[in-house]
Parts: sequence; structure tokens; C-alpha cells
Amino acid sequence: HWPLIIASSIVGAWDRTLGAQQNLSNPLAQLVASENLANSFMSFNTTYTDSGLFGIYLTSSAKSNLDKLLFDVIKEWKRLAIGLTPTDVARGKQRLKSGLLLALDGTTPIAEDIGRQMLVHGERKSPAQVEREIDAVTFEDVKRVVQDYLYDQDIALVAVGPVESVPDYVRLRSAMNWLRY
Repeated sequence: HWPLIIASSIVGAWDRTLGAQQNLSNPLAQLVASENLANSFMSFNTTYTDSGLFGIYLTSSAKSNLDKLLFDVIKEWKRLAIGLTPTDVARGKQRLKSGLLLALDGTTPIAEDIGRQMLVHGERKSPAQVEREIDAVTFEDVKRVVQDYLYDQDIALVAVGPVESVPDYVRLRSAMNWLRY
């Protein structure tokens, strides 16, 4: 549960309207911003009691760059499995803890958090308990889970709008691994 959420936090989110293009710590955000590949992206991990969904939500008006955008996302996912560093994990854990606390800024988000925790864990955990659980996740945990569940795995792709420049599924799927001898 937590290792994939931390991996999602490492990939992060970016929106063109934020204006912090030169000061981004996230490699994918730096690339997307500098090459004007997308309007925004948001990595996500949705957890259920017996399954989950890891992915990224992208919006782009640059039709001619969809190919590059999607392959850059896959490259970032491979980096998580092959080139992840302890610094990446520490930064992802901090980003996740900050985001979880900042999201609890009103009664509606707190009620949503309680409902989500009840569905996933069967109980409500305090922010301090959640922080301890996140801190207990190691670099090795994140790397192992990403290699097991993300690297060289089938993908699902949904595209809406002018999709003629979206790469073929077989090309995308074949890019999910690196041949190593």
C-alpha cells in the first residue's frame, strides 16, 4: 500500500499554471515543463482492500508531442524501478506526508479521508499514525514493490480527443522494460 503511494508521490504532479518551471525537483515535471509536452499531469495510486490502480493522468494540447510525452512517462516509471535513489524515496515520503496533512483542511476532506481509510483499512488512523507508517517504509520496500508491480507490466491506456498521434499499444508496452544481458 504505502510503497506504491510513495512511488506515485515521487512521480508527482505538475500544472503549467503553477509557473515554477525552473525550480522543480521532479525530473518528469522538469522535462514536461521545459519541452512544453503537456498542460498538466498527476500521478496517482488508488488503493482498495484487495487491489489497486497505479497510473498517471495527463492533459496535453500538444498533439505532435503525445508520443514523446507518453514515452517520457514510461521512462520515468522505469527510472523508479531501475534508477531509484534513497534521496528520491526520502523526498517522496516528505511530499506525501505534506500533501496528506494539507488535504485535511476542512470538514469535507476530513470526512472523505475517514471514508477512504475505513474502506481500505477498516479503521481511522490518526495523522501521527499515518506518518509513522510512511516513515517505516524503506528505500528497499519501494524499489521492490515498483519492480514487482510496475516494471515490465502490462499497461492500460485511455485517450480522449484527437488521438491519432497516440503511440500504438505494442510500442508502449514494449517500452516498459529494458533488455539487459
